[in-house]
Amino acid sequence: MMIFLKNHITILLITITLVSVLIFFFLLGNHASADNGAAVRINGYDSVLIRDGDTLNSIAKTYSVRYSNASYHSYREAIISLNSLTSDHIQSGKYILLPKYR
Repeated sequence: MMIFLKNHITILLITITLVSVLIFFFLLGNHASADNGAAVRINGYDSVLIRDGDTLNSIAKTYSVRYSNASYHSYREAIISLNSLTSDHIQSGKYILLPKYR
């Protein structure tokens, strides 16, 4: 009976540890790095319609001031990552997600 109880306690402790680690990494996934290297929490997202003449740089410059304290270069990289873009090319008429840090 004692060995049975020790095995259950060991399994319970391992389970609690694994769940704690998973929660930690899940919460860590909702952070992005700013210019100064400090972790910044994403507070939400905005969906923006890409218009004729918009570029990734112009969108980053416009919205980095509104949604972030980071430079537009860092904000541009966050947009690329969030939208899984493989190039700087964006297409008018489509929507792009923007992270909100404030």
